Amino acid sequence: MKWITEQKGFQFHTKCRGLKLNHLCFADDVLFFCKGEYQSVEMILRGLETFSRASGLHTSAAKSNIYSANMEEQCIQDICEPTGYQRGALPFGYLGVPRSARKLSATDCEMLVEKMATKVRTWGSRNISYAGRVMLVNSVLMHMHSYWASIFILPKKVLKSIIGICRSFLWDGKGNSTKLALVAWDTMCKPKQQGRLGIKDCME
Repeated sequence: MKWITEQKGFQFHTKCRGLKLNHLCFADDVLFFCKGEYQSVEMILRGLETFSRASGLHTSAAKSNIYSANMEEQCIQDICEPTGYQRGALPFGYLGVPRSARKLSATDCEMLVEKMATKVRTWGSRNISYAGRVMLVNSVLMHMHSYWASIFILPKKVLKSIIGICRSFLWDGKGNSTKLALVAWDTMCKPKQQGRLGIKDCME
């Protein structure tokens, strides 16, 4: 959020001095949590209706879903029917990662591996130097891993796939190369002070 210069003790949002507006809230994908009973759902619906009357914005039933965990089937149907929302299945994507009530499996994490592979395929069509590939591994691929790893405990199978993509791209500019690495991966992950690349070791 960008602010204009403070005047008379107030800071207003950019180009909103005339409206004296100092806070903006942008709502796109929103999650609401409640007990698995209709009374709790009804309270949320009332809140959404109040918001709609005040703002003129309305929820889209076609883009809204109800997710449940450890609930009886009849109870779920009793909630879905009067709301008009469809029942969604776990896991579902939110802010670029899958959400689930259980530990993620390797299949659930295929989204991450495919995103990395897609990045590498895009870069593979360009003439990128070795130093450039090192930078892309450190600044892009490893950051994608760090984002997921800060939320979930990733299966070892997924971590090995990530290392395989990074190693192949580093040595051959491709994500699925069979070219042998010149130096062991754990050696490449050592700090730059030791003369290595300082790449984050996913397995640690």
